Amino acid sequence: MEVPMSVDMRLTTLGHWSNSSAGPTTSFHVAADDAQILLDVGLDPIGRLQAAGLQPTDVTHVYVSHLHSDHVGGFANFVFTRTLLNREGDVPLLKLTVLGHPQVLVGLKALLDLQYPERTFDLAWVECGEEPVSLGGQLKARLVPTDHPVPCYGVVLETGRAKIGFTGDTGPLASHQQDYAGCDVLIGEAFGLAGDVGDSIHRRGHSTAEDLGELVNAARPRFVVPFHFGQEYADTSKRAKLLSACGAPDVQVVDPVDSEQITIAQS
Repeated sequence: MEVPMSVDMRLTTLGHWSNSSAGPTTSFHVAADDAQILLDVGLDPIGRLQAAGLQPTDVTHVYVSHLHSDHVGGFANFVFTRTLLNREGDVPLLKLTVLGHPQVLVGLKALLDLQYPERTFDLAWVECGEEPVSLGGQLKARLVPTDHPVPCYGVVLETGRAKIGFTGDTGPLASHQQDYAGCDVLIGEAFGLAGDVGDSIHRRGHSTAEDLGELVNAARPRFVVPFHFGQEYADTSKRAKLLSACGAPDVQVVDPVDSEQITIAQS
């Protein structure tokens, strides 16, 4: 799905399912100005990028919300394989910046040390918090606290003209209504319909489609992209009900199963 006029940001869905038996797990690619950013990496970021026609060596930033394997399982392999893919290239490999909360970065460094103890990677590590951090040019990132059993943070990416919010895995929080207000695109967790997943989903640190709908109604993004739902929503009619619960008037709900790319244009 594309919106005409000049492009400021482009979002590509690489994975959106809640577990690997359902399909590719959480990962999104954002192209903004000269930056290409992964929001979480899922289990197979190299394969998913290539399947979408994107080059892993062009990725400049990786943001990781938390250390559960469905969100970060492919991280070390991505860092390693990205270097291999450029061995025969004439252009020097762009330095990769890894950003996130300090607790998450500690875990990512440990994963690299565990899986590739014999190698040293030339990475930039950027600690983020709730105040905006510059990523170069006009691109900035700020973290959003979540309700999840392990340290987990959503993020808002913005340039001078567009803004994308990513909730990560989280139970509903009233503060999110202000945190994500004014986003052009909100990538929001919708674990399932409340009637399917029950109230216990909140105690596990997740949000229902109806929870996301309340957030969307308050924050009023232009587009909402639900993610982190299970295999039962591969059924078209069942997924249609979930998507409907995530929406609000004048907000376009994007089905990540069928619409892999969103172009945000300058208005």
